[in-house]
Amino acid sequence: MRLGIGSFAVAKAIARGEIDHTALMNLAISVAAGSVQYCDNLPLETLPQDAWADLLQKAQDHGIIVEPGTRGIDGDRLARLSELAHAGGSEFVRLVIDTEHDHPTPVETVDRLGAAVARMRPTRLAIENHDRFPAEVLAAMAEELDAAVCLDTANSLGCLEGTEHITHHLAPRTINLHAKDVSVQRVADQMGFTVRGTAAGEGQVDFAWIARQLAPLRQCQSVTVEHWPGDADDEIAWTRRSMSYLRKAVLPSFCG
Repeated sequence: MRLGIGSFAVAKAIARGEIDHTALMNLAISVAAGSVQYCDNLPLETLPQDAWADLLQKAQDHGIIVEPGTRGIDGDRLARLSELAHAGGSEFVRLVIDTEHDHPTPVETVDRLGAAVARMRPTRLAIENHDRFPAEVLAAMAEELDAAVCLDTANSLGCLEGTEHITHHLAPRTINLHAKDVSVQRVADQMGFTVRGTAAGEGQVDFAWIARQLAPLRQCQSVTVEHWPGDADDEIAWTRRSMSYLRKAVLPSFCG
């Protein structure tokens, strides 16, 4: 079981131009990560060949797996990312289905992804639960495609689905767990709730319970730290605290 960090652990710093591909790898080295997941906010497929070779060499020197991720159904891009995944030692490519202008139905998604999944083999496609599709629908899509799942612990709040529900439906195909913690609090006037991101172990997500559900299935390959920080929060400090917590409280469930 790998414990790693993703580009959405430090998304605000990336958006400000403070962290690039190499800086994210250096952060991973500093927190003794076993993997780095480069997603659509810091894409691997746009790197020049020499920059990719340097990044890959640094990862290999430190025993770090490089996990590619992307957004949108593009067969050629997924095929390219499967090549990068193979070179980086990853068994999968993480995918968010929707883009700003493309929101395919479940049937359309399966039709459009079928050929891409076949081209990617033996690398697996790991579809992330990302707001729109209920877990039961996503599980059916993944089964029809013979795809894997990237299980995000917070995204399905957008479907009013909690962690126990999504874990029940998605665990059998989960190859990657996005460890994203949140705190849900009722607002002062009692008329609603706020969802606030936290470092792992400082919110309400029961990561140890999720790990106990995933471990016996022997499908999950890596746990990836991600965050929903506020503007004043220190993402790097959160990353260090999250890694420390998950290493102590979650990895033993996979290794026992």
